[in-house]
Amino acid sequence: MKENYFIFFSNCIPVYGVEYTAICDFQNGKIHHFDSNLKELIQLIDSRISLKQLENRYIEEKDGLANFLHYFYEKGIGMYTNEVESFPRLPIQWDHPSKVTNAILDFGIETDYSVKSILDELDYFRCKHIQLRFFEVIPLQILHDVLSVFKESDVLSIDLIFNDDIPLFELKKLYLVTSKINSVTIFNAKEDQIVGNLPFLISYLNRKISNEKSCGLITKEHLSTGLHLFMESHFHNNCLNRKISIDKDGNVKNCPSMNWDYGRVQTGNLKEKILQALNHEVTQIKKSEIEVCRECEFRMVCTDCRAYLEKPSDMYSKPLKCGYNPKTGIWEEWSTNPIKKDAIGFYALKHII
Repeated sequence: MKENYFIFFSNCIPVYGVEYTAICDFQNGKIHHFDSNLKELIQLIDSRISLKQLENRYIEEKDGLANFLHYFYEKGIGMYTNEVESFPRLPIQWDHPSKVTNAILDFGIETDYSVKSILDELDYFRCKHIQLRFFEVIPLQILHDVLSVFKESDVLSIDLIFNDDIPLFELKKLYLVTSKINSVTIFNAKEDQIVGNLPFLISYLNRKISNEKSCGLITKEHLSTGLHLFMESHFHNNCLNRKISIDKDGNVKNCPSMNWDYGRVQTGNLKEKILQALNHEVTQIKKSEIEVCRECEFRMVCTDCRAYLEKPSDMYSKPLKCGYNPKTGIWEEWSTNPIKKDAIGFYALKHII
């Protein structure tokens, strides 16, 4: 029996930009990119019209239509069917049981805030995932002391970031302190290397990272095929919503790179400061509201950055460290773009470029 419809799988969702289209395949972790010539066809397939209607629309291009449908089929993007109603679309919705989904804690040589007091409050907000970043060389005993505090917390996973090459045998010892370690990333390593035969993943990266100003980079490699991020991006700022950070000086922030804070951990009511951060309007700035991003086909799979902006005075400005142009479909080096020169100076980023 001949099928009357060709539809995209529910896990393959198109996002339309001003010129290009991205079909996000969340089951296979792929992003398929198409130029403007296919935008109308993808929209028609997405509307779930019949094959007969499609063929009538492309009556003079039947061979081309058949080729593209075969391509979509071979790539696992769509299928032929007579039972469209049996394949409902994924509902666009997002929520999370935690008031704080994850937190970042930065450490320096002179960091003196109480990790335990922070964890006590984060447990209240049901925060289960924490990233610890050490941009300076920290004595291993201090690191062990920090990790030991997590034994009694409700945190489920810890991601560690270091700026110096720690011997593998020392990293293995960390797991003996707490089994909650999920991953370790080491920058400034001699070469890129992945160690995956341990209870946690270790990534050695031959890339320089100096401090929190190294954050906010947006490249093709940073695009995410996580359904959670895709859904959250429709309703909130996917980089700041329900996120909390403590910088190395103990200041409560939405992000360590932000130029404002809500006061220090050591003074006043920490719970109130966290609530202030969670309720700040910046956490609700969506990609669909941001200049340039709102025209981009990658806007739902790209982590946003409100700390470094192309126009520092405009909170709705394009992320400074993004070099993609949705009108041309070209990725360029962001740091050499003359349009960004003033903003690079404003944020004092020259030394990390």
